[in-house]
Amino acid sequence: MTAPVEQYTDREDTRKRFSVIYNLIPDNANTILDIGCARYDVETRDKNDLHRFLVNETEAVVSGIDLEEDAINSMREEGYNVTVADAQNFDLEQLFDVIIAGEVIEYLPNPGQFIDNSLDHLTDSGKIIITTENPVAFVYWRKALQGKEQPNTLWFDPKHLANLSKYIENKDIDITWISPDGGISTILWKLGFKRASAPRYAAIINKSPH
Repeated sequence: MTAPVEQYTDREDTRKRFSVIYNLIPDNANTILDIGCARYDVETRDKNDLHRFLVNETEAVVSGIDLEEDAINSMREEGYNVTVADAQNFDLEQLFDVIIAGEVIEYLPNPGQFIDNSLDHLTDSGKIIITTENPVAFVYWRKALQGKEQPNTLWFDPKHLANLSKYIENKDIDITWISPDGGISTILWKLGFKRASAPRYAAIINKSPH
């Protein structure tokens, strides 16, 4: 399934990320929560607006949360259903079929609390979709050499997120990592070199069946 990602971002890597997220959303999803939904200035939002993409291109009712109050107020004025809240301790008194956190987890002081809290807002058959930057991708080596360090709190890859899952309080979860789509990244992934495969990872987190 494809969506017209070009009108929501002018960056090729972001188009791929939007397409991956879109293709992981079930057709029968009725509710979606977009965590980290705000883009803090109009120019940035116009070039990288995942929330508008989800609202326009899915059939679900899309909500969003973010800590940036001014940006949330601006989005509300545009008609979006968004709330000022922290990804680690939000309480919306609602369950969602899909929770999306695009490039969020690596910036959080307590990512385990974020996953735990998100699971509390997930329907039994729902899924959390995350994307996160690959810490050993060449693009970040190059930025580091240029003195352009990413402002992350942490980095995650398939191994370390699995380690984190051991500390999710009273929750049994399944984590499925998604293979990169196309080119040398796919080849490296299939050969088992996941940490060298792509600039970012995508994963699905589900509640384990009991």
